[in-house]
Amino acid sequence: MEKMLGIDRRAALPSFHGRTFLMRSKRSVPPVDYSAPAAGREAVLCATCFINYNNPHIGEATRAVLSRNGVETEVLYPRCCGMPQLEQGDLAAVARSASEVAAVSRPPDRQRLRCRRASPVLRIDAQIRMATDRARQLRG
Repeated sequence: MEKMLGIDRRAALPSFHGRTFLMRSKRSVPPVDYSAPAAGREAVLCATCFINYNNPHIGEATRAVLSRNGVETEVLYPRCCGMPQLEQGDLAAVARSASEVAAVSRPPDRQRLRCRRASPVLRIDAQIRMATDRARQLRG
């Protein structure tokens, strides 16, 4: 990797899980405690690339905690949210990706559900949009 991609051989890289969080969520649904304080609530967990491919245990733990508190969960992974583009400074690409993820994550039949993310991309998308709108207002 060092010669082909320029990544130092001593770099600590995240592990890759072939059995992704999305795959795991379809095979194993934690039992919901319907006597818990949040019984009857529902949440959509929108997995990030990091959670889905590199650390699915975080997503599984999140689901377990919500289930123990009475919250039914659904897991989605529509696509990459665009965080790598943010690190490269490509705000337009991040805004496009975040908008696409947000659209898939909130189709009309899921409007009653709230999308919870382990990534701040939806918030970043909103901030980019507000900044863009404000810049347009200032220009005139």
